[in-house]
Amino acid sequence: MSYHTQKRCATRPRGASPSCESVSDKRRLLLLWIQHIYDGRIENIRVRAGEPFEYSSSAHIATIDFRSWSSLIQTPEPLPESEYLTHEEVQRLLDYFDEAANCEIASIEIEGGLPVRINVRR
Repeated sequence: MSYHTQKRCATRPRGASPSCESVSDKRRLLLLWIQHIYDGRIENIRVRAGEPFEYSSSAHIATIDFRSWSSLIQTPEPLPESEYLTHEEVQRLLDYFDEAANCEIASIEIEGGLPVRINVRR
């Protein structure tokens, strides 16, 4: 675990809502992409020292469900960061980054603008 990760873990107990100031620019950008996709997935994300890294070449895949009219219209505007960070799913994703420190995520599955599950390469 790097100093950067240790510092973040020490300032935010596991499961506690992060503050806007404690979220790095790389995490903030990834969370904005998750909200923008709304329903779908992001593929091929490397996490290094607890930070999403090398995800600019990741695939961003939106799911359009023809059985649901709401998925055919424009996705909702992203929530204010202070509100979005309080969601349990967001907290768990950030906790996973802290705990795993270094990993390769095959995909983050997104439902309703929230990360609901990840698939990790082992």
